[in-house]
Amino acid sequence: MLAIGVAIAAGCSKDITRDFEQFADRACACKDAACANTVLTQFAQFAKDAEGHAHNDEARTDAAARRMASCAMKAGVSAKDLMRLANKLAE
Repeated sequence: MLAIGVAIAAGCSKDITRDFEQFADRACACKDAACANTVLTQFAQFAKDAEGHAHNDEARTDAAARRMASCAMKAGVSAKDLMRLANKLAE
């Protein structure tokens, strides 16, 4: 669904697995698209900042990314907007 985890390089200093899960929790607490978009924007910045400086448990971060995307869509974020975010992270 959303390959956000690929933006994070493995083998570096900080484990950011729990951070992914916390962003998913925040997205799942959103009741509207504005809230979910804010969380996704903050997540995108976090992911860009962490790139090359962190490692993660791939299975857990993939699950968190899927949960974040699902919750964001339930809050009203379109699949098109989620794909735009995924593409931005892949750049």
